[in-house]
Amino acid sequence: MPESLKWLIMRGHLGFAKPIFTKTSKYEEEAALRLAQIKKDASIPKECDHDIVDTHQNMGMCPTSSRPSKRLIVSLMVDLLKILYVIFTTYFINQLGQRRLLLSSIGGVVILLVSFKACLGFIEASNMRPLWAVVTCLVTRIGYVISFSIGLAPIAAVYCSKIFPTRLCA
Repeated sequence: MPESLKWLIMRGHLGFAKPIFTKTSKYEEEAALRLAQIKKDASIPKECDHDIVDTHQNMGMCPTSSRPSKRLIVSLMVDLLKILYVIFTTYFINQLGQRRLLLSSIGGVVILLVSFKACLGFIEASNMRPLWAVVTCLVTRIGYVISFSIGLAPIAAVYCSKIFPTRLCA
């Protein structure tokens, strides 16, 4: 619901939500517990007590601390992998063959997404989270990103330039 307390916190407006929590709760402990639970759901660090600017929230940082979160570091590592594989494919596109790269990329994407869904289904069906299933989910997700970056990402633009007439591409 727009502008509810949870909505405000999810958008990073802790300065607006905190006084409202204290007014609407009987006890300050109850307000603190509710606020902490919503901050946990929104992945906002516990030490953040002020409004979070959207860029800080997206980057996983709190205005009061300059230390990047684990999520930011993992995201940067995956982005670096994507960039490296796109550069690799762009450099070797003619030597390896566009069709071979595109078909292997599509096959890899399909296989990895099916295995990712199977692991998620297994985790959802079981009472506990087995470590092997979580690791397999992470590996298949990173494999999907790499497989997409090898063929579907760079070759789609090349095929579009070949399909359309030159006067439309410019």
